[in-house]
Amino acid sequence: MTVSVIYVDHADAAQLDIDALVLEEDTDLILCAPVVLRLSDEHPVRLMTSLYETQAQLPGTIVIKPGAPLRILAIVHDLALEVSTCAQWIAAALHSALEYCVGAGLSRVAVETLGANHGRFSSAEFCALVDAELALQPSSVDLTLYVLAPQS
Repeated sequence: MTVSVIYVDHADAAQLDIDALVLEEDTDLILCAPVVLRLSDEHPVRLMTSLYETQAQLPGTIVIKPGAPLRILAIVHDLALEVSTCAQWIAAALHSALEYCVGAGLSRVAVETLGANHGRFSSAEFCALVDAELALQPSSVDLTLYVLAPQS
């Protein structure tokens, strides 16, 4: 097994040669949404109905977004709660993301410090979760994991 963990400043993430990027996200997929207003021909009532009927994602899960690199949205926040995240959700999303990457044969993965960019989870707590998760990986795993420091 070859697992390398490299800690990188968030500003340097664009320069990394990676297969996937794991991003911190909330149940309504708002945190990573582009801040672009698009005009729509759709009737406003139909648009509002569509938004109302949209199902929230479950905390601790992931959503895969195609592209290069692949974006893996780690659902670690529920913005309807006063404390929007917890260690269980972060650990579950991290596990699912790494399980997906290993299963898909991805070997270079960058992961935001989940829970620290938009929450009060510390970098040290996240790194402890990363260490625990990597200890569970099979011996045949070949993975370089870039942990991105929280944005300032």
